[in-house]
Amino acid sequence: MTLLVVVPASSYAQSGLADEQFAGMVHAWQVGDPNEMLEVARRYNEKVKGAAEFEEKFVWSRHPAMVAKIAAWLDGPDRRRFIAVGALHLCGPRGLVELLRGRGYSVRQVFVAPPREK
Repeated sequence: MTLLVVVPASSYAQSGLADEQFAGMVHAWQVGDPNEMLEVARRYNEKVKGAAEFEEKFVWSRHPAMVAKIAAWLDGPDRRRFIAVGALHLCGPRGLVELLRGRGYSVRQVFVAPPREK
């Protein structure tokens, strides 16, 4: 099954926050700062009508099912797993990292050095 979610681009583009939000999210990701990631999302949610509700529905409300599925994979017989989610899913007290920690898993952030310039 394929799910296609369409967000009205007009509200995003008209907000004037598209470039600011994108730059902020990229920066937060690059420096490994989940609190900055949440702050960028929060600023956007305060300024764009419907953004907070959209985030609640498509990020936070999905976490109980996501963490249950991740835990089942981690506890399965094959110990090698690669699990990819959007960056915002990892952040804050309602994020997957804290939910997994709450279930007793050890979760740590891994930093990768940027490529050296030649």
